[in-house]
Amino acid sequence: MEFTHKFFKPIVWRSSKIHVADELQLPPQEECVSWLTFSAIEKHFYQMQHETCVSYAREVIGSFKDDIVKRK
Repeated sequence: MEFTHKFFKPIVWRSSKIHVADELQLPPQEECVSWLTFSAIEKHFYQMQHETCVSYAREVIGSFKDDIVKRK
């Protein structure tokens, strides 16, 4: 992989947004923060969604850890 990176680095150009912002003519970015108050049902729903996502993320991270340990 390192060889491939060194080979392509001089010939492949990756521009970051800061380097091409003038060319893109993008409007300035704005941020709007809105605080919401959830009903009891909404709180329950989003809490369950959160727990489901956390559980899945732990499984995925655990599988990566297991894979790394197996490779050693």
